[in-house]
Amino acid sequence: MKKFSIGLLSVFICLMSFTAAHALTDGMISWGDLEADLSGIGLAQETPSVHVNPAGLGDALIYGYYNVRSGEINAFNVVNTATSYGVRARIRFIEAKDSFEVLDFDICLSAGDEWNGIIMNNGGVGTLHSLDDDTYVDVVDPRGDTSFIFYDKYTGNGSGVGFKYGSENPNDVDADDTLEGYFLIIAENWIDEVSSGGNCGDHDDDLSLGSVGNVLMGTASQLDSATLANYSYNATALADFYSSVYTTDPTTAAPNLANGDDGIEGLNYVLTKASLYTTYDLLATADAVTALVVNFPTRSLTEVDGSDNDIFDDDRVLINIWDDEENSPETVCEFSPCPTGTDTELEYEVNVIDLNNSNLFDSEVETELTIPYEYGWIEIDMVNASVSVIDPAHQTTNPYAAASSGLLDLGSVSHGLPAIGYQMHILYDDTNPDFPYSALVPMQYMHNIE
Repeated sequence: MKKFSIGLLSVFICLMSFTAAHALTDGMISWGDLEADLSGIGLAQETPSVHVNPAGLGDALIYGYYNVRSGEINAFNVVNTATSYGVRARIRFIEAKDSFEVLDFDICLSAGDEWNGIIMNNGGVGTLHSLDDDTYVDVVDPRGDTSFIFYDKYTGNGSGVGFKYGSENPNDVDADDTLEGYFLIIAENWIDEVSSGGNCGDHDDDLSLGSVGNVLMGTASQLDSATLANYSYNATALADFYSSVYTTDPTTAAPNLANGDDGIEGLNYVLTKASLYTTYDLLATADAVTALVVNFPTRSLTEVDGSDNDIFDDDRVLINIWDDEENSPETVCEFSPCPTGTDTELEYEVNVIDLNNSNLFDSEVETELTIPYEYGWIEIDMVNASVSVIDPAHQTTNPYAAASSGLLDLGSVSHGLPAIGYQMHILYDDTNPDFPYSALVPMQYMHNIE
């Protein structure tokens, strides 16, 4: 297993703040702002209050991917940008294959505070470490472990906290499952800045202040020690997710993405995309590799929501590719050419799409696609399939459409699937082969709302 020195981790945490500041974030039109702008002239249709904030601030954050199977590390942070009050926030780590939770606890961020975490592979188990020794974490762990063992920034000691699996997890999770997934941070309530020895470290929860505003931001970076590749992104920020306070302890399932003001259907409506788009580079002379990650962060919650029209019952999507010379589009699937009756299926909450068996990541949620070109662009059509009509249809209805009375119809049905997409890329320069070029960018997208 690859080893990381504590010195490298310290330097990497510092560099991550600079690197991720230049990374891009997923964004979507702010329905709440649009509704407010139009309401003054009697044209607004009521829409979900939650929206994806392309500026990166929110009261809930989605960190769309981590993978430490081959010795990589995933370093991340969360910042409370409020300078008058602290924030109690729940962090949940979710494994990729079956969407089961593997660890959760509360972070007590004081005013203007930043907390960082590092996910590593410790003997085949996903393990959380932190270099932060001044931010209180509130852990109610069913295993009886009520304290975190952090890395000491000077000595490098500390074993971290392993993600829960086997008998320590009520779900069917093994150690290997904990090495890949994603995680969420959801604001719960404000904490004051004046008390000492309170229930959130040196502070007390202050429920009288109402809901936490859109004050959280976060970044994540995945570092591969073998290639020195760095894949950094800003967390997807959900703004106006919840207008009240949460008081549940970490042994419960709440809060999760279904517990916002607009429920799972409202969040699905906001996150839905008809198509995802990105470029690819598979140039052999540069050893170029491209992989895609598609995260459906509400999939498991939607499947248990009780709806008769489960948008994830049909896993199929339509993937179209073009090369750089404007050749006619070609439909691809797990086989090339696609045999009759074959579609591409994205069957997990987190899906890694490996192009030409390049193995950028060792993944248990991988779909392999064969592409006959060296570079070009890809569309992932999440409305259609190549063989037959998707049934039930991939679409989500605005839960407030029936109650709207404005003159302007903003659309009641959003076609597609609630998704977040990333493209990760690495290539080498023969003049400096030990230092590759690597990048992560969010995938572009299109909406189809009617």
